[in-house]
Amino acid sequence: MRFADIWSARHLREDALLSLWSQGASHPHLEACGGCRERYASLGDWLERARTDLIDEADAAFPAERLAAQRTSIARRLEIASRPVRVLPFPAASRVTPAAHVVARRWVALAAAAGLLIGLVAGLAVDFHPFGTGFTTTRLVSQSQTDRLASEDAFLDEVEVALGAPHVEALRILDELTPRVREISVTPVR
Repeated sequence: MRFADIWSARHLREDALLSLWSQGASHPHLEACGGCRERYASLGDWLERARTDLIDEADAAFPAERLAAQRTSIARRLEIASRPVRVLPFPAASRVTPAAHVVARRWVALAAAAGLLIGLVAGLAVDFHPFGTGFTTTRLVSQSQTDRLASEDAFLDEVEVALGAPHVEALRILDELTPRVREISVTPVR
C-alpha cells in the first residue's frame, strides 16, 4: 500500500482504515493522530457489531435441528460417494470386437475393387457409339431450306462483324492492323 493511497489531507481515508483493520496491521499515523485512532476504533466496533448481528440472524434462521439434519444428509452423501462405483454391463450385441472391424474393412475394400474391375471390363466390352464408323446418315433438305439457312448465316455473320468492329475511325484502323485468330473446323477422321 502506497503512502499516497492511504493519506488524505493529513488523515487516513476510510478505505485505508478498512484495509488496516482487515489485515490487523498498524500504521504510524494511527499512533500519532487521535482523530484517526477514534475513527479506526469506531469502524472496528461497527464491524464487530455487524458480525455478531449476522451470526444471530443466521442462528435464528437455521435452528439446531435443521443444522443436525443437514449434517446427517451431508455425511450420508459422503459415505455413498466413498463407496466403489458399480459399473452397469451393456448388452452383448452392442459390443464390436476389433477383429470384426478388420473383417468389415476388408469386405468394403474387396467390394470397391470388384466394382472397379467390373466397370473396366464393361467399358471395354460395350460399345457406347450407337453408329459405327462406316455408317453415315443423309438428310434430305430442299433448295428453299438451304437458301434460307444460307441467308440466316450471312445475316448472323453481318451482325457479328457489326458488333465486333469498332465504330471509331481511329480504332477501326488499329483493328484492321491487328491479326485475327481464324476459326478452325476439325473434321473427324474416319
